[in-house]
Amino acid sequence: MNDRLPRVLLATHTFAFWGGLQDWAVGMARGLAGLGVEVGFITNNERMYELAAPFSAYAKVLDWSTWRDEVDEVLAAGPWDVVFAQPFGSRELGVALKKSHHIPLVAMCHGNNADSVYAWGGVADLVLLASSSLRPTMVDYGGVDDSRVEVLANGVPDNFFDHEAASYEARFGANGDVSFVIASRLAPDKLNQIPAMEHLVAVALRHPDIRTINVQVLGGGFMRSVFESRLGELALNPRVNVEMLGWVDVETVRERMRNALFTVVGGVSGTQSVSLGTACLGAGIRCVAGVSTPANVDTVLGTNFGDHSVRDTSPAQLTADINWMLNADNYGEFQSVYVPIMRSERSHTAVAARALQLLRTAMASIPQGVHHG
Repeated sequence: MNDRLPRVLLATHTFAFWGGLQDWAVGMARGLAGLGVEVGFITNNERMYELAAPFSAYAKVLDWSTWRDEVDEVLAAGPWDVVFAQPFGSRELGVALKKSHHIPLVAMCHGNNADSVYAWGGVADLVLLASSSLRPTMVDYGGVDDSRVEVLANGVPDNFFDHEAASYEARFGANGDVSFVIASRLAPDKLNQIPAMEHLVAVALRHPDIRTINVQVLGGGFMRSVFESRLGELALNPRVNVEMLGWVDVETVRERMRNALFTVVGGVSGTQSVSLGTACLGAGIRCVAGVSTPANVDTVLGTNFGDHSVRDTSPAQLTADINWMLNADNYGEFQSVYVPIMRSERSHTAVAARALQLLRTAMASIPQGVHHG
């Protein structure tokens, strides 16, 4: 295989307005483009299209229910060297183009579900996983050959590392006030974050240095009223305030997280939090994975901060780990473990470089001389 950079067709089918998958796909397109890769970005999500189009060689909003009517236009914008398919309809497109035009197919799995692997697992040249805990689902249940499975973890914008992480002391206001942040789609699969925040607040209120807690909820969704009602009960304590801030831009998420003492998040938001050196209680779709202590690094990262495999941490252990983190020296130790990992492996540039390596591996599986587009 020559050293020419591939032309990558990144196809994404989503149902939510925004979330980890959407953030990941836009960040991947930006990262690949930054490496000089020509990216074709097709999606049914207009917000993703708006964000990715400026650095894509080709971008299109596609109705996945009628994609076959528009596939000729997509092919004409090529030739494409590889299809990088995210969930749902994009898999169907990738399988079709692999069979009709011999374009290599790389499938990315973001969630802890079977993802209809029976329909594409035997065709994909590589299957990439957002965390190592998804491997049993794809290999043991889905029957994908383990040699074709690799991990490609979540990343964060490179500018998350522009500044040194704020110290433990800097996260306290003059009167001992601190902030705890949730940044999430407010949907049924995020409800674990409510009891996790309740537990965190209850423990933190017993700490002598904490006078007041401001709980900031960033994000929206049809479960907003549930989050608002349940978390609003925390404000019955005069030392707790709860703000429902709705959808905000990534810069606001970054700054709110950067100044917070703790976050309660899962998935990409967990990656963002620890990249900023902000302690995280990982609570995602599948479990409450635990606090981002150095001892828990494999658990919180391996479960994608609770979004993937089920490894619930006991309430007693949560309490012990929260109390451990509420100490300046320990907080600094947490930062010294997590931030270097994130900086070297989880920036959008680093994740895109890893993706490019894997995409080229998939391309090498197609014999030279076979038509790719």
